[in-house]
Amino acid sequence: MNSLKLIRCDSSSIHGRPSPLNNIATIFTSIAMVTLVPHTHAAESKVIWVDSFERRELGPDLRSMIPDFRIEDGVLKGRQRKPDHGGSAHRPIQLPNGNVRIELRFNFQGARSFNLSCDDRSCQKVHAGHIARITVQPNRLTLFDDKEGVMRLDIRKLRKSGDPEKKAEGDRLSADATARFPLSLQQDRWYQLRLEIVADVMKVWIDGKLAGNLKSAGLKHPTKPDLRIGVWGSHPSHEVHFDDLRVHSIGNTVP
Repeated sequence: MNSLKLIRCDSSSIHGRPSPLNNIATIFTSIAMVTLVPHTHAAESKVIWVDSFERRELGPDLRSMIPDFRIEDGVLKGRQRKPDHGGSAHRPIQLPNGNVRIELRFNFQGARSFNLSCDDRSCQKVHAGHIARITVQPNRLTLFDDKEGVMRLDIRKLRKSGDPEKKAEGDRLSADATARFPLSLQQDRWYQLRLEIVADVMKVWIDGKLAGNLKSAGLKHPTKPDLRIGVWGSHPSHEVHFDDLRVHSIGNTVP
């Protein structure tokens, strides 16, 4: 908070005459402090997808290329059936400037983690179009700038090389593009999540409390037209359930 203190002058004189500052000081005698409050314009938002999953089929827009997602009992259920990759569902989203807010409820049903990612499959500098991603585990939240981090092709090559020294170099190069925060979430309980990406900053709230944030250059990628949801578990019966999904395109917050 910025403040301006107005200090009253004493009754000293200038060249033997009463100082004209005395009158000014008298006017402000009762004022101790003037507070200047910075004005902030709220970011504009536009709802581009709302889904409460009150149907039987995924539908034409929401697709599961690795067919491990389905809709039952009014919720979206995801699981991992392939041993080498988690289950995945995706939907195209229109983000004019790459800024997004995603809100949903989730419930762990035995799975060990799920991902939310905003990607661009046309980007040739990263593996599989990965741009921005979060991973939620019961005990940890991880935020990734994949464009300048672990999915950037040169960094990924180092980390997958099998050479410990190259792996360490890849980890070093991607360190500033990754942030991890502790969580303590329970199985079989519903939580509310909010993810926001504005310019080069990504933030996550769980049940209304800020759970983690990351500032990294790759998050500012101007197009993120592919929303992906991934679920990882060690058995096909291990799932994560999702409901009440809302996606907003948002503007920049202007100070």
